[in-house]
Amino acid sequence: MNAAARGTVPFDDGQLSMDVALKAFPLASLNRVVRGQDLSGQVTGSARVTGRLAAPQASFDMRASGLRAAPLTSAGLGPLQLAASGRYSGNAVQLARLTADGPSGLGIEASGTIPLSGAGLGVNVAGTAPLSIANRILADRGTQISGTASANIRVSGAVANPVINGTISTANASAVDPLTNLRISDVRLAAAVNGDRISITEGSAALAAGGRVSVSGTISTNAQAGFPADLRIGLDNARHTDGEMVTATVNGALSMTGPLTRDPLLAGEVNIERAEIIVPESLGGGASAIDVRHLNPPPAVQRTLERARADDGTPMPSARPSVMRLNVNVTAPARIFVRGRGLDAELGGSVRLTGPVTNIQPVGGFKLIRGRLSIIGQRITFDEGQVTLVGDLDPQLDFVARSRGNDIIVFINVRGRVSDLNITFSSQPELPEDEVLARLIFNRGIDELSAVQIAQLAAAAAELAGGSNTSLLGSLRNATGLDDLDVVTDSEGNAAVRAGRYIQDNIYLGVEAGAKGTTRGTINLDITEDLKARGAVGSDGNSSLGIFFEKDY
Repeated sequence: MNAAARGTVPFDDGQLSMDVALKAFPLASLNRVVRGQDLSGQVTGSARVTGRLAAPQASFDMRASGLRAAPLTSAGLGPLQLAASGRYSGNAVQLARLTADGPSGLGIEASGTIPLSGAGLGVNVAGTAPLSIANRILADRGTQISGTASANIRVSGAVANPVINGTISTANASAVDPLTNLRISDVRLAAAVNGDRISITEGSAALAAGGRVSVSGTISTNAQAGFPADLRIGLDNARHTDGEMVTATVNGALSMTGPLTRDPLLAGEVNIERAEIIVPESLGGGASAIDVRHLNPPPAVQRTLERARADDGTPMPSARPSVMRLNVNVTAPARIFVRGRGLDAELGGSVRLTGPVTNIQPVGGFKLIRGRLSIIGQRITFDEGQVTLVGDLDPQLDFVARSRGNDIIVFINVRGRVSDLNITFSSQPELPEDEVLARLIFNRGIDELSAVQIAQLAAAAAELAGGSNTSLLGSLRNATGLDDLDVVTDSEGNAAVRAGRYIQDNIYLGVEAGAKGTTRGTINLDITEDLKARGAVGSDGNSSLGIFFEKDY
């Protein structure tokens, strides 16, 4: 430590005159007094003290370099460079200028008046900070945030009860959350702070898969009231995929109201423009959890366990966590496709999601528009089907198909969550499932099958149970951007290729090309939910047009 003081200090009520010079003060010397803070850095500066002992005045100019402390290090904010100058008089600090600079673009500047007691607080603060500061807090889930936040704040009132007003904005912000497979970029945020209320005037982000999400509204900083909010959320062709089973493009207008930490309500309308639900080709069972005990882990391992909360002694929450409530109507007139393991179906409809997210109560569902199940060249058309949302991106399926043979009616039931789908076969009269499958595919009993046919039957059973399979039609459909692509046969056994695509939400165009060179174009027009028009024109001169009224009871 290197410090010097020179001047006059009267014992009566005379004038003070003192000059203090701090040439070097290592903050590490305070660690014996302030334990656990891991202070480091060097402080230099000067001060001049005047006035009287009963009412001293002072001017100061201080600097700190390489400043570190445990709270700063844990937030990734060290080392800092500080500089402060100003005056003290009248029981208040007149801050001429305070600056703080740190790594990754951290920079803060402040000036104003700070009374030691009572009202009169008036400080202006402007600065920028890297959003990556939050990454350490979000390390448990692996979320990464980048970009810069800027603030221009005016603090008034009293030190014990400050009033904050100003603006906050972001630049070049982006985020990645691996748990939800969500990546956003071009995050635009502009908010005004007015006392205990934050008003979001602009908030939007681009999704990596396509589309944008926007938010506006207000959030209260009143912690005792649970941070009450009134937010409006917009979805503009927002496309999201869970990376495994579901890919969807949606538009919507939602609201989130109520205390954010006390069961807020998410309500509004969501329209699914298109959704692909892929049934996994292989359903492998997961290994059971292993109870691992860490005995005397090294310090580095212990810190990792604490960050990951993976140790057996993790305490349980003492209070019930906040659970979001839903009142959301999800609509999709068509273009919800379910594909995989021989399934190829299209559905449409609407469903209202209500209740807490931990126990969603769906009202309604998505009904079958068209669908089929392919097994070794056999294509069985589904008679009815429904998809229900049950709380996550793993929908519940329920499809039924019937196939009539010479002396048997086969029933095919596809039920369960997409991640754990169960395809069963039954019949009238009742037969064993392998016998039913043999009669369905080859129209004969299993004891009449050749070795090749038995091998084909086994392959089909493996595919339906979740074995690997590569669909050429699926690859072609994805490559051409079609909504439907299939190979069909007529009553005489002639093969044809059928393709179709939606050109508008209610207009579906299709074409069939036969092996004999014939072609046929079709159009389906949904006039209303129940009234439909269908037309067809063939190269052989056959044409048709009809109006159909359909009603589900």
